Amino acid sequence: MKKIIILLFFVFASCAVVRGQELISDEQFQKLIGFLNEENWQESAKLSEVLLLKIPANQQDDDAPAIVRYMYITSEAGLMYMGKVTKAEALKNVTGFTGHTIFLPSRTVSLKFGLNYIVSSDNKTDTLSISGTNRRGTDLFTFESIVPAKPITMDELKGYAGKLFRIGGRLKSITVAGSMLPHFIMVIDNAILEPGDKQ
Repeated sequence: MKKIIILLFFVFASCAVVRGQELISDEQFQKLIGFLNEENWQESAKLSEVLLLKIPANQQDDDAPAIVRYMYITSEAGLMYMGKVTKAEALKNVTGFTGHTIFLPSRTVSLKFGLNYIVSSDNKTDTLSISGTNRRGTDLFTFESIVPAKPITMDELKGYAGKLFRIGGRLKSITVAGSMLPHFIMVIDNAILEPGDKQ
């Protein structure tokens, strides 16, 4: 199966919504995606922060900021992994996102563990998980526990295998783990799985 490039999902899944809201321009999104694809974490973190700071308070949980919020978390994870920011600094920069909506990349459901795949936790479907990495799969950035808003049966999950889904939900908590390989641990609840973009 063709490997999904995880950082290319953000705009394409919600481009129409973003344009309608005009919270963030296409040009700004494209610039941010460019930094992410280059793994220029410093510039992507800076731009993400700038974009989020201009979102009105009553639109903080709209699609556009929810997407950029995850981009910012990814950027901070990259900087933390490279030792450009400390674990304490990285956590301080993203802890304010707790309680807000985030949108994850479109990822493929798998019945076996794999990096950047949506998998069941301990063969149960009340919580799903994703181990998020950089594009090459060499740097661990996040471990995400996803609690679906609507229960998913194992038969349903088997039917989803090999298909792309976009996940959005409330960031319940975010912490840092790992000494040699620092990464974020996130719990996302009230999660909705929507069919994702085609490969």
